[in-house]
Amino acid sequence: MTHFLACFPTVLRSALLILVLIAQGWLLAGDVPPTIPEALSGVDAQVRKFPGVIGTWGLSIRSGQPLNETQWAAVGSVPVTSFHCVGAFIDADGLAQLANLRVESLVLEGCHADGDAVESFARMTALRRLAFSHCRLGPGIAAALARSPALEDFSSDHRLVGEGIGIIASAPLLRRIRLGHGAASDRAAKSLEGNRTLEGVNFWATGAPVLSETGVLSLTTLSGLKSLSFSNTVVTYAGSLHRLKELPLLTALTLDVVDISVDDLARVQADLPQVVIKATRMTPEQRMKWDLSRAYLEKQADLAARKVAAEASKTDTPTPTPTPSEPIAK
Repeated sequence: MTHFLACFPTVLRSALLILVLIAQGWLLAGDVPPTIPEALSGVDAQVRKFPGVIGTWGLSIRSGQPLNETQWAAVGSVPVTSFHCVGAFIDADGLAQLANLRVESLVLEGCHADGDAVESFARMTALRRLAFSHCRLGPGIAAALARSPALEDFSSDHRLVGEGIGIIASAPLLRRIRLGHGAASDRAAKSLEGNRTLEGVNFWATGAPVLSETGVLSLTTLSGLKSLSFSNTVVTYAGSLHRLKELPLLTALTLDVVDISVDDLARVQADLPQVVIKATRMTPEQRMKWDLSRAYLEKQADLAARKVAAEASKTDTPTPTPTPSEPIAK
């Protein structure tokens, strides 16, 4: 048997070398970007790696004009499942065309999705990651996304989406959300109260002081959270942060440009010894700007409520209860 096994080292080395060469060929082949079809030469189309989408190439398209049938056929011929689309070419027709493809990751900037167009999202049955940036979205978007069977990761800076995030969060596999600017509001946080399935939540309210301690308190009721981040707000231990210790799965907490006292931050750290906490405190200048902006938005909300009340009095319809704590972000 010993003599029999002694015959194998050379053979095994040769076999291993062949396997290594084959594997290297596969890796190299997988790292070669797909070719962009000639039909897309008239638009800004690029194949590149997308952040957060590991090991895959994606197609980035930027166009202010609708694509024609030939161009959409060319898009469909590129062997990718990740897309980054910028410009007005993503309208009702553009979304319908995208829904005909296998889309697993989609970033939309400056798009227009209103009316029946939002139903295209429900047809993207393989969609796992979706991000909106500076898009005009219709009121049916939340219900359409709630029917997305594979959606895991969602991001948006649109206020309308923020207010409907509680509906979107009912998507069966959704685990991570990131709301920016005016979408990261108290009302959005309120709509998520009691959610048990979300694992990561980021309320990036930079640019609009629409998140107050009331909203942060709502976020502390999300019992499945492993990661929580919020920014551009004013919080205290007694007002909201004492509830963080009731989140059994929390492992990461980020407070970015947040006004919190040194003592209150120390109490949070003492409550959460196993949690990685990153905190950037507001400067006095940032706090002054926050107060002024908050007061302005609350004044605008009060004026809007008065206008609604005045219109209602003309038609004898019930007047909605004003909510001055919910400023309207521009």
